[in-house]
Order: sequence, then structure tokens, then C-alpha cells
Amino acid sequence: APYGVAVSPDGTNAWVTNSGDDTVSVIDTTTTTVTDTIAVGSAPYGVAVSPDGTNAWVTNSESASVSVIDTAINTVTETIAVGSSPQGIAVSPDSTTVWVANRFGAALSLVDSATTTVTATITVEGFLAEVAVSPDGTTVYVTANSFGPSFTAVIDTATNTVTNTVTVDSAAVGVAFGSCPPAEPAIETVVSGNGRTVEVTATEYPANTDVTITLEALTLGTAMTDGEGAFSATYSDIDCAINGGTLTATAGDSLASSNVTLEPCQSPTTTTAPEPTTSVPAPTTVPNQSPTTTPGSGSGKTVGGLPATGAAIAPLVAAGIVLVTSGAGAAALATRRRRSGDGNTNV
Repeated sequence: APYGVAVSPDGTNAWVTNSGDDTVSVIDTTTTTVTDTIAVGSAPYGVAVSPDGTNAWVTNSESASVSVIDTAINTVTETIAVGSSPQGIAVSPDSTTVWVANRFGAALSLVDSATTTVTATITVEGFLAEVAVSPDGTTVYVTANSFGPSFTAVIDTATNTVTNTVTVDSAAVGVAFGSCPPAEPAIETVVSGNGRTVEVTATEYPANTDVTITLEALTLGTAMTDGEGAFSATYSDIDCAINGGTLTATAGDSLASSNVTLEPCQSPTTTTAPEPTTSVPAPTTVPNQSPTTTPGSGSGKTVGGLPATGAAIAPLVAAGIVLVTSGAGAAALATRRRRSGDGNTNV
């Protein structure tokens, strides 16, 4: 009757223990046919293939031994004496240690795979059934039955001691570690402030690791994750050449991204100075006044109360003062303009 089964690390072969005829069958998983049958000890029960794929380890429950099969040649190369009625068997992730659960004798045997010798025996109360090693190799779980409730013993591989027992239902037998996919890194981004500030928060990255944050081809900076693999960071005054795109946070093979849209940078305001203006004063007009006669004034003729002589009037004309007169004074001015040929400066 077949009992145990294990698959090679590359998935090409399955190994099955046949308790009734003391053999192990090798099955090609591609063709699903038996390609070899290997004789082992009495009443083979459990089987485990080392993670490096070099050996298959088989417990022989009625001969208190473990058969070591070289998978390259499908031949038993070693037989190791262990405790009474060995059943469950497991190999450490680094393929260096083999753990054997002995049904009777309340003992767990540790076998060195290199020397194929028992290096330690750990006492576990009850009738042991199956054994499993954690993926990191730090913990071993062993199922055990007793006359009361069944339990699972937890063993620290660093000290080879039982650190805890967990009560389960009666007649516990099998135990295994599941393989959960690792959590994927995740980031969230928020644009704040003037529209050119980005706040980044992230989780599920490796703990205590530098993470590089980029926006398109621009490196914004780095951030350190905490012990839980999380971080938060804020980046301000982002280069005006970048108005958004894909923001990526990278730590080795761990990365996550988010789309970001930024406000365009504002152009500076230019103030234009007003054009200078030139103010030309309007000419002063002296109102027409009746001529007056001043005693002792030469000819006795005046213009606007001033002597109507060329010497007296010339400075006024040069200053832009227009004299308006009438009668003889007007005639005298007209006469002098004609004589000078220049009506702007000479009178």
C-alpha cells in the first residue's frame, strides 16, 4: 500500500513509498508513468527529497531506519539507524539536516546529511507522526498523538529545544508549511501646496532599505524604510521641465509606481515703465492795452505799457512773449519785421 509521496525540486519526478512490498516507485511527472522501482527497508512510510535534489530520504517504520537514495542513479547508498518506528521525515532548506519523527520512544532524530549520522535526539512527548521545517529553517513543527488531545510541538532549530506546544484536535497526523506569495510594494501620491509638491507614502517594501524615488527621468531623492517596510517623503519645487508622469519608488527588485499630474510653473510678471512725456509751456499772451504816454520816454510811444522800441521789445520776443498792439505801434512792428526778414527773433 502506498503511503508517502514527495516531488523533486524541478518537478520532473515523484517518489512514492510502497509499504506492502518495501519499495519506492519513481514516477515521471511528464508521462505519468513509473520509470523505476527501488528496494528499501521494511514497511517504508515517509519520503522527502532534499531541496538540492541530490537525495531522496525514506523512513522504514518496521526496520527503524532511513534509506538514502541517490537520485542520479536511483540506488540506496546509505541506511541509517534511527528511533523506533520512524514515520514522518523532512529536510532543512539548505539540505544539511534531516528531521525524523519516531512514532515510539517520544523522540525526534536529527541526521547530518553530509556524514549520514544521527547528531542529536530531541524528546517530544506522545506518539510522533509527521514533521515539517519552516522555509527559513529556524523552526520545526512535529505532530504528536497521546491518550488525550493531540498537539503540535514547536522546536527552535538553533537550540534544538521544544519552545512551545499547540493543542489541536485528536489523532493529528500531517503538517506542512504553506507558501504564500510575498506582499507587493504599494505607494500613494498626493499633489499639494502650489501644485508642484508631491507627498509619497509607501508600504510593503523591504525593511530598513533605501528607496529611490523618480518622476519620469528626474530623480527626486531617496527615502529609508522603517522596520515594517514603510516610508513617507515630500518633494517640493519640482523642476519646471516636468509637469507630471509616472512616479516610481524602487528598492532593488521591489518597485511600485503612481501617475502624478503637476500644475505648470507660473511665468514671472513683467512691468512696463510708462513712456516719458515732454510738456511745452503755452506761450504767454499779453492782452491788448490801450497805448499810454509816459513823460520823458523818447518818442512817447508805448506798447502794452512798455516803450515801443526795438531794444526794449527784443528780449520779450526771445522769451516767447507775444505782444499785441494796434495803431501806430502795430505799424512800427510790422515795419521792423519786414526790414529784418526774420519774424521770430527780431523786432
